[in-house]
Amino acid sequence: MSREIVTKRAYLKQAIFFDRKESPTIQNKLAEALKKLHRIGDRKEELGEDNRQVRSVIYHRQHANMLFGIFASYERGTHQLTVAEDDDAETLTIEQVAPPKSEDNKRREFLEGICYFGLFGNHVVLVQSNALGAKQIEQHINWLLKLSRVISEENSVGLSEQIAAATKERIRNAHVKEVEIGAPFIQNQPVAGREQEITKDTALIYSGFGLDMVRQLLGDKLDSMKLSDALDGNIEVSLRIRYK
Repeated sequence: MSREIVTKRAYLKQAIFFDRKESPTIQNKLAEALKKLHRIGDRKEELGEDNRQVRSVIYHRQHANMLFGIFASYERGTHQLTVAEDDDAETLTIEQVAPPKSEDNKRREFLEGICYFGLFGNHVVLVQSNALGAKQIEQHINWLLKLSRVISEENSVGLSEQIAAATKERIRNAHVKEVEIGAPFIQNQPVAGREQEITKDTALIYSGFGLDMVRQLLGDKLDSMKLSDALDGNIEVSLRIRYK
């Protein structure tokens, strides 16, 4: 695994809820979800067939009327590649190093990605990395809000670009020639009984706007695909409408 790189540039996003009946803000909803799922073990999103890939909000706090946090990902059992620098040697040997155990004998894992965020109302500031950015945190926030039941299964939140005033004016004065709609191929959603407490072993179903788009094209052929292979969030589906 290569060393994680965090970009220094901050990205400003606008959160938009598809169902606005409750007039929610992403700051209030996420704070409510984190309060309900206060233990890390209750809010770990496990991906892949073997559940080795983990994504979670590992730190959060309220400060100056804003909600700040750290969103991170890691893969269980991953070792780092190291090399011993020796200027007198003709060749160097690559070795795999496991993460050391903590002083209280807890298992450690190497971080794969990290993303810092700040929320104020429906405004979102992100300092992202190569592995984690707006797409991944948007997927995780939707998963977290539905897991904690602070929004309905029919509702979702999207993070859109905060457009500058000059850009908005150019858009108003120009004719739209191309529209592109994109979505993750699969959004794994927790399914729990009405009386059942939420746990990390809650069953999952496969759904999502991207999956519905592909199903319209492939029909029954989609049932033969291993949908669990797409749960890492790296596959997207887009529909582009263009006027030549």
